[in-house]
Amino acid sequence: QVYVLFPDRNEIAVLSLTTLRLVDRILLPGSPRGIDLGLDGSRLFVALYGSNAVAVIDLDTRGIRTIPLLDQSGDPRLWDVVEVQPNRLFVTSGPSSTGIAYVVQIRLDQGDALSQVASDRIIRASPVIVRSPDALFAYIGEGFSPNSLYKLSLSDPTAPIVLESISGADGTDRLAVNASGTRIALHYGQVLRTDSFMEEGTVPSGISAATTQGNELLVNVADGILEAYDFDTLVQTRSFDTGCRVGGMAMRLSVYDADRNFVMLRGNSLCATATGPRTLPPDPYPALTAASAARSMSA
Repeated sequence: QVYVLFPDRNEIAVLSLTTLRLVDRILLPGSPRGIDLGLDGSRLFVALYGSNAVAVIDLDTRGIRTIPLLDQSGDPRLWDVVEVQPNRLFVTSGPSSTGIAYVVQIRLDQGDALSQVASDRIIRASPVIVRSPDALFAYIGEGFSPNSLYKLSLSDPTAPIVLESISGADGTDRLAVNASGTRIALHYGQVLRTDSFMEEGTVPSGISAATTQGNELLVNVADGILEAYDFDTLVQTRSFDTGCRVGGMAMRLSVYDADRNFVMLRGNSLCATATGPRTLPPDPYPALTAASAARSMSA
């Protein structure tokens, strides 16, 4: 299933990847902004913009409870939420470059205990969070110009900042980390070493995602077109047409079904593939046609 936020309607649309149809709507007690599927797949966590609370949704019962962040966040305009380790949530807030906003930790296994993490630093300007697949670190991208990137240690209960970008990172609004946790890719093509934030190299600009079965970085380079790169060497390994057409470069890219299928979202258009990709020759690309196995829908 795919969970799509509708902030203006305080709603999540649930779409089936089997039938590519709307199967449910989940009404929320506030405007959803950030969303994360829990590590065990049983819960959704939703940052409620303007409400200063996180909604926890039981996907079996559809029961919803909210966790107020009280005075810990500094800004009620919550932006992102991620379960970085089992029953351990990180929440960011502050969509603008002014005001005060902190990264808040919620310990679900400790009675929803709240605390400020990230060395108690003020982090704002649309900060996004990703967890490292090795569960040792979390990364937060901050939207100042130049962008900032922070590495938080999950082995410490206070999750301090152990590394931050010193020369600016370009495109921290979208982050992808490889399976070994050694590389992180940014929206505009930079690939950094996670141990130093030094640039390892570049790939084409575009939304990217790490494969789950291998060590490839997938980059959306044109409408429906993905290029794959070895995440360590950054050598291109293949290119293919997913068949998904969303009217341009996707703003969200997800990989599922053992890396054989994809979900792309742009504006109000979502497209999901139902079979594996078709391999194309290198550039220049031939005339592109939508794959018959892909069906798009308007949200």
